[in-house]
Amino acid sequence: MERYDQDLGSHVLRDWAIPRLGLFGGDAIRRFVVERLGPMKIEAMQIRFAAVATDLSNGALKVFEHGDLGLAVQASSSVPGFLEPVRIANRLFVHGSLSSPVPVGTARRMGATRVVAVDVTFPPEEAELNGVYDALHQGFSILTRKLALEERATADLVIAPQLPVYSDMKPATLKLLVAAGEQAAREALPRLRKLLGSNQETSK
Repeated sequence: MERYDQDLGSHVLRDWAIPRLGLFGGDAIRRFVVERLGPMKIEAMQIRFAAVATDLSNGALKVFEHGDLGLAVQASSSVPGFLEPVRIANRLFVHGSLSSPVPVGTARRMGATRVVAVDVTFPPEEAELNGVYDALHQGFSILTRKLALEERATADLVIAPQLPVYSDMKPATLKLLVAAGEQAAREALPRLRKLLGSNQETSK
């Protein structure tokens, strides 16, 4: 499997535009997707895909199943206040975790009979509160964690990496996050094989 974690520096999450509704612009996220996959439409992907975002005007969940892949991923990744919201069809969209951090329901609506949920929300009780940024991040974590726990309860299998405490997106931090995900996935393999095996039995 090709790995991109070494390319995922802070330049991918932000650019130095002068936005009105965020500290940074987020076009670098869209460019990252386009550079690696091309200017692809979501509906043209070989494996069915959807990006979950939040309508900034009313907090409603928005599921992008059609249209520009890079733009949808950018919208789904735009943390409010940090990255500028993405305008699509005259609406502003931000990070999907505000409305659905672990979108099990969306997967089932799309036809999934078995859902493996990956929960990467950070437990608020493990946070280190040393400054203004920490306080802002803690508020965001409390809200998303509550939603995540409710959503993941309806999944068939949950993979929840033990994330290290972090406050930046430096290469060393990214390696720790990727390693945590890999470890959690390895530990879940027996349960995953059992789940997929039972799925194959029921489909016969």
